[in-house]
Amino acid sequence: MPKEMLPIVNKPLIQYGLEEALEAGVTHTDFIVDRDKRAITDHFGHNYQLVRQIKGTSKGKYLGDISNVIDTCDFVFMRQREILGWVTLFSLVNR
Repeated sequence: MPKEMLPIVNKPLIQYGLEEALEAGVTHTDFIVDRDKRAITDHFGHNYQLVRQIKGTSKGKYLGDISNVIDTCDFVFMRQREILGWVTLFSLVNR
């Protein structure tokens, strides 16, 4: 699991940063990721099958936070050509 995806209470660490950016008016996020970090792209993408499985269960209450981030922000995911150290970077641009 990428360290950016480590859960803090009930959501990944990186999601807290994105939620704060959204509150500041940022609506576009670029991620530069290593090919082995699919968890990040999967988390911020629409997964209809997972939503259908979770909705109506005790974990359904967590769908609101991530749905708000996904629906409000535009994401661009780019892969690094080579490993350059800090593998996952994201730039926040207010457009």
